[in-house]
Amino acid sequence: MKYNFIVDENLSGGDRYESLNLIETFFEKNEYTIYDCNINDTSLIYIFVIGVFGYPSHDLSSVTKEKNSSWPTSNNTIHIPQVIIDKYHDGFKISFLIFTTDECDNPDSVEIFSDYIDYLKINQKHFYLSTGNFLLEKNKKEYNSQINVNSNNYLPLCVSAIMDIKTNYLFTENRDKLFQCYNNMLKPQRLGIYTFFNKENLIDKVDLSLLGYKNFNQQNKGIFHNILDTKLHDEWYNIASESIKNKISLKSEFENRVIGNKTSKQTYSTALHEIAMNQNLYKHGYINIVTESQYEWKNTIHITEKSILPFFFHQIPIIVAPHGHVQSMKDMWNLDFFDDIVNHTYDSIENPILRFRGITEEILRLSKMENEIMDFFKNNQYRFEENKKIIKNIQYSNENKNFWRSLTYIE
Repeated sequence: MKYNFIVDENLSGGDRYESLNLIETFFEKNEYTIYDCNINDTSLIYIFVIGVFGYPSHDLSSVTKEKNSSWPTSNNTIHIPQVIIDKYHDGFKISFLIFTTDECDNPDSVEIFSDYIDYLKINQKHFYLSTGNFLLEKNKKEYNSQINVNSNNYLPLCVSAIMDIKTNYLFTENRDKLFQCYNNMLKPQRLGIYTFFNKENLIDKVDLSLLGYKNFNQQNKGIFHNILDTKLHDEWYNIASESIKNKISLKSEFENRVIGNKTSKQTYSTALHEIAMNQNLYKHGYINIVTESQYEWKNTIHITEKSILPFFFHQIPIIVAPHGHVQSMKDMWNLDFFDDIVNHTYDSIENPILRFRGITEEILRLSKMENEIMDFFKNNQYRFEENKKIIKNIQYSNENKNFWRSLTYIE
């Protein structure tokens, strides 16, 4: 089958490199042709592609956003060009794909794009949305939408391959710290966990970082709105302020790098992951407290590279994320979350404030079980090795390739 892709960032606002990169990844050169908006053959089936770094629905330029003032916007704009809309209505067989490989997008993305497509009088069956939100199909059913949705796993897949190629670390039985918790970009859940470790005087038990601490001055006490009861805001804010002022655990003590250094031609996040892997920073902690990119959003499960790192590096994970995140990872990959020593019932708590309380209570309980956890590692190496095998195999998944090769025009 010959695929005819339309990639025209000048008119759509999309990222041409991102779109072409995936096309070249999933197709042989003789299987596709790239067009701009100047198409003229009505006998062909076309796929109009818009790749986005970030949240597509935030970047969408559409009057339909007036329907809901809470729908977010950004300075960037993407849209389906009018010339292509006109050709579609003139009888050209065109389907449309908008995707992001690195984000989950807004929880309302299905509704936003369904309304956008309706506004353009495009058949919803001719539109595809692909993001990192593993609840897209559920959200589609709840909104009663007919658009095609795809929950992609680009981040886990890519990081699985990188870790497998660049590292060859063996199981480490004896470790320096009970906990590990690395935090980059400042977010409420990350500041909350950082503050919790300081509040409970657990700093000596954790390999902790808060690399985004400089942005704390731009925040106010409301940053804890979705993780703490209001009555606790002042206390926690003051603890966070003092801890940051005194430069307590702003960077991992095992990391040989100056905060703020960036590697040339790399994103900050990519550079941090390479440092952590090259220096094998994960060998120092038994339990990895993962603070995911999202926490309080409903209808969202975004499994990034952060969630799979502990399994690859033989650690026990606790994941600070939207409810259902842990269960989704169990269902998807059959990973061992070591439920016989860690209580992950926090994962089923929908209320983000109660869920955060459940997470911190579990961390506090585990902080008093250091000897038991050390013995657990000595007696269960094979289970950690099995988890690592599962993560290594993610790179061989064909789900993303199969989705791209399934793109078509539905009559």
